[in-house]
Amino acid sequence: MGQTVEIEAIWRDFSERLLGYLRRHVANREDAEDVLQQVMLNIQLRAGDPASVTSISGWVWALTRNALVDHHRRTGRQPTRVPLRDDDVWSDDAVP
Repeated sequence: MGQTVEIEAIWRDFSERLLGYLRRHVANREDAEDVLQQVMLNIQLRAGDPASVTSISGWVWALTRNALVDHHRRTGRQPTRVPLRDDDVWSDDAVP
C-alpha cells in the first residue's frame, strides 16, 4: 500500500538536506538550487500516484539522485559515482 504524498511536508523535512547534498555535487549554489527546483517539480508531477510510493524518503532521494544525474548529463559533467543519500559518502581512501 502506498503513502500519501504531502508536498509541503516533503519541502519542510527534506529541502535543507537535499540542497546540502546537491551543493556538494554541482559546480555552484545556483545549480544546486536549480536541481532542487527540478526535484520538487518532479515530486509535484508524480504526487498524484501515491500507490506507487512505499517509502517517501527513498522516493525523494531517488528523484534527487535522478535529477542530479540529468543535470550532469546536460552540463557535460560525468561524475564517477553519485551516492544515493547524504550519508552514503565515500572517503578518499575508498577510491582506487
